[in-house]
Amino acid sequence: MLCFSLFISILSFTFVTSIDYGPYKFTSDYVTVRQGAHMFYWLFYTTAPVKNYTERPLIVWLQGGPGGSSTGFGNFELLGPLDLKLQERNHTWVKNFNVLFVDNPVGTGYSYVENLNLLTVTNDEIALDFVELLRGFYSSNPEFEGVPLYLYGQSYGGKMAIDMGIRIHEAEQQGRLKSNISGIAMGNAWISPVDSTLTWGPLLLAAGLVDQEGYEHIQSEARKAESLFNEGQYVSSTQQWAATQRAVFQRTTSVDFYNILTKMSVSLPDTRSDMGENGIVVWYPGCAIRRRWQGE
Repeated sequence: MLCFSLFISILSFTFVTSIDYGPYKFTSDYVTVRQGAHMFYWLFYTTAPVKNYTERPLIVWLQGGPGGSSTGFGNFELLGPLDLKLQERNHTWVKNFNVLFVDNPVGTGYSYVENLNLLTVTNDEIALDFVELLRGFYSSNPEFEGVPLYLYGQSYGGKMAIDMGIRIHEAEQQGRLKSNISGIAMGNAWISPVDSTLTWGPLLLAAGLVDQEGYEHIQSEARKAESLFNEGQYVSSTQQWAATQRAVFQRTTSVDFYNILTKMSVSLPDTRSDMGENGIVVWYPGCAIRRRWQGE
């Protein structure tokens, strides 16, 4: 799991309409997935050279966490049309596909609940909410019903995508959902975190990004996480995983975990500076979602 969750104030959403997106067209809306539980999506229509945007697939981007905002981090930091400095991104996915960013699960980003007891506590609950999100999305955007749908999940998003795919398929078979689920992709998915963490040191050493001493330090931290996991101390193991990540940052001078050939471009001070000190974007440790999921 990510150490922090990206929360965006619902009251601050007016900033979206003030941004010049040039050739990029978008729409956004809420879907009530349960009484008192509301999910937010932000759709960007592809700018691919086609007669109709429905000629290109619909990609749903699912951030990890659980509790990372797709409309915030996934959009502005990873693959949306504009970056955090509101400059056009050269390699945005929107140039080839329709991209649907969803703040998932409820309580993330702009998605919210009217009572904290309505937060989800299992992946299956998240998946059921997501089916309702899609039902609402297709109701408002019926032209996408036959368009190939692909779920892309990053980190814990990859774990959630599997359950979502199962529930979407069931809903299609039962006639409750008109969609064309065609595939699922996972990026650094939180499927086997212990095995993944133990590969960091060897990879960085092979790439020449750490020396032998740095490698041994990273591996020592990773093995501590493994030992805690084997003892059933899952919360402590997750905290030690974060300590291993910090060791990587220290030994590599902040290598980017998603592209080891670059350095991390975003830090908390940078984020606050880029977005302005007005509370639009904050990294909030110990959030409600984290408390609900602490035993996962």
